[in-house]
Order: sequence, then structure tokens, then C-alpha cells
Amino acid sequence: MDESQLARRPGEDMCLFHSKDEKKPVAEFRAALAAKKASGDGNYVGFVFPEWADFSVVTFTGDADFGEANFTGAAHFFRATFTGDANFGEANFTGAADFWGATFTGDANFFRATFTGDADFWGANFTGAAHFWGARLDGPGRVVFQGDEEKTVFHGRADFRGAYFGTVLFRSVHLKDATFAGCYGLEKVEFDNVTWGSIDQPWRDWPLARRLLRWRRENVVGDELEARKTRKEGDFAVAEGVYFTPGAEQGFAAAERVYRMLRKSYKDREDYAGAREFYFGQMEMRRLARKGWRKWLSLTTAFWLLSGYGTRWRRAAGWAVLLLLLWALLYAFSGLRLASDPPGVAHTLALWGGTGAFFWDGLRIIGYGLIHSLEATIVRTDFARPAHNWGWLFQTVQNALGPTIIAMLVLAIREQFKK
Repeated sequence: MDESQLARRPGEDMCLFHSKDEKKPVAEFRAALAAKKASGDGNYVGFVFPEWADFSVVTFTGDADFGEANFTGAAHFFRATFTGDANFGEANFTGAADFWGATFTGDANFFRATFTGDADFWGANFTGAAHFWGARLDGPGRVVFQGDEEKTVFHGRADFRGAYFGTVLFRSVHLKDATFAGCYGLEKVEFDNVTWGSIDQPWRDWPLARRLLRWRRENVVGDELEARKTRKEGDFAVAEGVYFTPGAEQGFAAAERVYRMLRKSYKDREDYAGAREFYFGQMEMRRLARKGWRKWLSLTTAFWLLSGYGTRWRRAAGWAVLLLLLWALLYAFSGLRLASDPPGVAHTLALWGGTGAFFWDGLRIIGYGLIHSLEATIVRTDFARPAHNWGWLFQTVQNALGPTIIAMLVLAIREQFKK
């Protein structure tokens, strides 16, 4: 039924569909609505639904537009099918919103929609993009996005930039392309069995890199992926997705805030493994948000390189072993004097320019260098001392680097096995 065929409400310049009169005849409204549904017309812009609205098991052929609609009671879209785009932009759901098993074939737009009561998206399938820009999900009700074992709620992009979160649950869903920049209350959201994005580097299949350096990162949010993609091209959307700021640095800064809130969410629920990965992402975004040389020459960069911000114990262990072996060779070449030598005896053991022969004596000198390197790492020199100025310089550097790397190794191991 065309709205032009409906009589204007007394005292209002609106038809029955758009009238905000709480006393408008419900029976007449439902009869007119049934006729409109039967006609296949998907235009429900600005409709005010009294009591409850039932679109269960309805197939919307083409686009369906509920923009600025007002659902004063429960809104039922149980197993509804949207073959085109579905628009609920700035719609107001006062009662419960039931999208259980709904199928969105095209894009679904909930831009600045308000959910006051419970909202159930259990088993819903968003084949296209799902836009929740600036949506109010912070009402007294509970909002649930829950998938099945295959986690097939969001097939495309899930955009929650600028959204307001309250009691919200994401369970068994794909959030590989989900963006949350500029949102509020994300730390209060519960994430259960969620699949996030990942970053693969070209050398990810190298066994040494995979084990020691872990160049494959899990739990990566879409905000970081977009910031990396737009580092040298285009602009990056922030806040509620309605304005843009140039460059990728702002994108990395926005992603840092997202990681910080996700880390708190996981930590509050004692999921320390997930919280650790989000902490890595938080620190990585802080580093990449810097401009110029500060991105690579800073304490944050050193923290990343040596131990993955205190989360990669294999990386820290690799640096500790490398420091130990490399400095052992440096001591062996620069020369050592054993503390056990008699007083007045200056007997230098060195692979080059000192007393020593090849093979067995060389191995023995390297062994002495290894012992001295181990002691210097923990700032002790009871076994030997450098014979020349270069050796003293090497020892001074190791006295500074050794305890630092050991401390990072202990921190990373503690974080790895925290329960």
C-alpha cells in the first residue's frame, strides 16, 4: 500500500505509517502494513511501528530500507532474508530486536542505529559488509553476535567504528576484517572463540624465523590492516567514519587505542594469551605511529627487536645465546688473562697475536672466552680478565647488554606462562 493512500492523522501532517501518535489504531496499522508487505515494497523509511513489528521469515526482494524507523516494541526479523542491501541507518529499537538466523545477502547498514533492549544476531549471516558506524549498543539490554561452529556471522567487513558498546557478546564469529577505530566501551565487550586477522611476512615459512622471530602474527585487528594498506596511499577513516585524516600515522594511533581496549577486555576475563597478543599489537602501533627516524631509532624499537615487547621469549633467548657466543669469540681473539695465573705472570691466551695453537688449543681458548662471556653477562669476572683495551671495551658493552637481555628474557617467559 502506498503511503499516499493513507489518511493523515488528525492534528498531524503524517500518515498512519509515520505518525508518532501512541494512540493510533494498531489494527488499522497492521492491516495496512500487511498489504504493503504483500506488495513487495521494501521502503519503510521513518515508519513508527506500534507495539511489535513482525517480519519473521520474510524475504525482501531487492533493497529493504528501514532508515530512521522507530520500533516502539519488539522487532522480529527471525530468519528474514534480505536479497539486496538492508538499511537500518539511524533506526531506533526500543524493545527487543530479533535477527536470529537472518540472512543479509547485500550490505547491511546499521549506521547510528540505537538498540535499547536486547538484540539477538545469533546465527545471522552478513554476506556483504556490515556497517555499525556510530551505533548505540550501550543500552541496558544485551547485544549478541553469535555464530555456529564454522564462525560464519561476518563473511565480509564488519565496521564498528565510532560505535558505543555496553553489554555485548561476540561468540564464535569471524572478525578478521572488523574495524573499531574511535569506538567507546570496547573494553567491556566479551569475546569468546573469536577469530581475528593475521599478518604473514614473506619469510614466514623459514623455520628459524617462524620459531625464534615469529613473523606470523595472530589476533590482528582490521584497523591495523587498513592502516598498513594505506601507509602510502589514500586516507584512513577514524572516529565515527564520517571524516578522514590523511596519512597512516593516524590510523596506527587509532589502532593502538583499539588494541589497548581489547587487551583490557581479555585481561579482565583472564585470557592472558589473547591479552599478550593485543599488547604486542598496542606497542607495535605506538611504534609505527611515530614519524621519520623515531620509528626505528627509539627505546620502543629496541624493546620490539630484543624481545617482541616482552612477549616473545624465543626471540629474547636467541639474542642471549647470540650475545654469549659472539662475545666469546671476541674475547678469544682479543685475548684473556686467567685469574689463576701466578702473580707477576702476564700470560695472554688469544687466537690471534697471543699464545695458542690451532685446533685443540684454539677450542680451549674459545671455551675460556665462553666462560668469561657468561660471567660478563651477569656482571661477574672471577675467571679471567681482558688482556687488551679492546677486550675491556667488549666487556663493558656486554656488562650493559647482558643484564638487559636477561631481564627481557625473564619478563617474556613470565608473560608466556602467566595464568
